[in-house]
Amino acid sequence: MIKTLSPYYINIPFVSPLTSLVCTSYTLKIYIWKGLKTDVPLNASYEITKDNPELLQTMDKINIARLVNPFIEFEVPTGFIGLIDSPNQVWVKTSVFYTTENKAEEFVPQIQNLSLAVKGYSNGMSGENEETPANLNLITNREFKVDTNSIFVFPIEVTETTYPTPSFTITNVVNTAGNLYDVEFTSVGTYSEITLIVTPDVVDAQVYIIGATSPQNVGVSFTGDVDFQLNAYDTQSGTTAFSNIFTITIW
Repeated sequence: MIKTLSPYYINIPFVSPLTSLVCTSYTLKIYIWKGLKTDVPLNASYEITKDNPELLQTMDKINIARLVNPFIEFEVPTGFIGLIDSPNQVWVKTSVFYTTENKAEEFVPQIQNLSLAVKGYSNGMSGENEETPANLNLITNREFKVDTNSIFVFPIEVTETTYPTPSFTITNVVNTAGNLYDVEFTSVGTYSEITLIVTPDVVDAQVYIIGATSPQNVGVSFTGDVDFQLNAYDTQSGTTAFSNIFTITIW
């Protein structure tokens, strides 16, 4: 959980996790919205680009709390007694896009994360990016004095549904015509798009953005042993899944 009145850092390596290439720049996209967790907007609320002219291979970090904070206009619930949905939080999704020697990387989201954000402070002794307490209570006091004619709001985070662990399995890669190949796979999870990484023996990997239904048809112009692997971000569980590596020989 992001508490927007204290720093919340996104750690970004200058080396692409996907291809292990050092980037000349990266772009951090921040999506902020209210509503369902899976309703990620098409357009980012912020885009931050950082150049890497010295080709450093270290880690960068950006505080996003101050950017998220203006999106929360605190409203005091009135007239209710019982468990109610609070209007005072937003969903925040971050994705990193790298610029490297592999031009396809500019279109592939990496280091994705999805968190709930509230207007609150982290405990100074809890360290960087404090997580929600195990008891899910979002207020530190445990004893309160409340006027008989007033309403007191005690904020808690509701436990989310436990979703299956996301996974992919490539079951076959079939030549359909010329250099076109059907990639057949099974999957568990909720995906809007999938990244296909095609790695030949002698040149850099190629990256494709494909749909979430099997099969997907792609053009592959390599020869020799070629590896296929899928990965995608599951919005329900908030994790990235990688498939097995499926190898074929192309003559």
